[in-house]
Amino acid sequence: MGIQDSNTLIRSHLIVQAPLVALVSSRIYAAQPLPENYILPAVTFSSRGGTADPDVPSIVTVSCQFKCWADDPIEARQVYGALFDCLQGCEDYTGIVSVQQEVGGQDMEDPDVKGLYYVLTFFSFTIRSD
Repeated sequence: MGIQDSNTLIRSHLIVQAPLVALVSSRIYAAQPLPENYILPAVTFSSRGGTADPDVPSIVTVSCQFKCWADDPIEARQVYGALFDCLQGCEDYTGIVSVQQEVGGQDMEDPDVKGLYYVLTFFSFTIRSD
């Protein structure tokens, strides 16, 4: 039995969440940084590590970094709020056992592109593959 593809699982949950999709449409990317020719607002995320219990191989914990992008800081914060709301209570969603925010949203401006803003946050997902 292999482990679940956490990026696909997380994106499949987010892409059907009406409050988030109302803001970003389908621009939810399991990759960092933003894709070429991006349209804002958007969300990017990537796994940054996690843990597995050798005694319970069907359950892993994955830590993900999210960036909620927009061309102004207020809209970036709105996207973050929608993401936060979508991840609260998504337990037992097709393999996601639980979600916990690790780091609250931090307002940032992209150091390479003036006028490009994002809110940085981290969430931990417990995922079951059986």
